[in-house]
Amino acid sequence: MHLSQKERKIIIDCIEKIRFELERDIDKHSKELIVSNIELFLRYCSRFYDRQFITRDVVNDGVVHQFKRSLHHYLYSGKASELGCPSVGHFAQEQTIFIR
Repeated sequence: MHLSQKERKIIIDCIEKIRFELERDIDKHSKELIVSNIELFLRYCSRFYDRQFITRDVVNDGVVHQFKRSLHHYLYSGKASELGCPSVGHFAQEQTIFIR
């Protein structure tokens, strides 16, 4: 899982709170605090995990859109008739041109 520095600090903070409660003498609040902190830890893990896919979906959409546009151009420019089926290398080279 990819974490920012702030996210990493949040996760470490949750773990430290759980550790603190586990190392203390048990009292009537111990179990509730340990469970609450574990739940918080798991919620943050779920949040950060899900965020990775939301972020990547946006990035992937751009790549897919660019590929579709390049393929459409290749097919309708006459290159398909002239050169045949395009290679992966063709699109990779074209992609580097768009990045520059």
